[in-house]
Amino acid sequence: VGLSSSLPDSAKNAVWTYTASGRSQGGYSALAGRINSPSFGNGAAIFDSDFLDNAGIEGNEGNGSAPSPHSGALVSPYIDCSGFTSVAVSFYQYYQNFASACFIEVSSDSGATWTPVRVNESVLQGNGTTRNNQQVIDITSLAAGKQGVRFRFVFDGDYYFWIIDDVTLVSLPNLDLAIRQPYYSPFSYAQPKSQICQDTFRFGASISNLGGQVQRDAKFKAEVLGSD
Repeated sequence: VGLSSSLPDSAKNAVWTYTASGRSQGGYSALAGRINSPSFGNGAAIFDSDFLDNAGIEGNEGNGSAPSPHSGALVSPYIDCSGFTSVAVSFYQYYQNFASACFIEVSSDSGATWTPVRVNESVLQGNGTTRNNQQVIDITSLAAGKQGVRFRFVFDGDYYFWIIDDVTLVSLPNLDLAIRQPYYSPFSYAQPKSQICQDTFRFGASISNLGGQVQRDAKFKAEVLGSD
């Protein structure tokens, strides 16, 4: 579904398409390569912002079928989630960002209203994900126990592309803890044994829980091994 375009009459053209090659056709994305999802061999879905704006020609900005900034939605069928206590959207993606935003929007009233969930917010301008990036987005509060559920991927903004493949709905395990971005700060790379016992070390990490239940009383343990 085309949602918007800087040329209003072209909003209908701002749509996701099927790419057999799994890559963008835009004028500036030739070197980006294809998505490397588990089933990349049979193609993927893409919002090809680069191509929609310039028709695959460098220097042709604004002369494509749906000039940017623009937005478009890739919409699921109706799904009955009434028998599930937790629901998450799992998918593989390849995203390259210039000045755009990515959302999963969820409707529990058969598409009458949509609630957005931001994804890829940490992907800064001029950066992108890996070509085999997997995401599991918890939509339990919006979909669990509901009958007329739909969700959609929405690209909004200006360049470059968002490729999606292998989309599934999954139930979350109760607990799924992970340590991300561990950190410690020794004062020096190497110190004499007689001095290091006087130093203070700080340890920390970002902890995530993709599980369906809240994990309480979690503890983060750092262990120093070896007396020398």
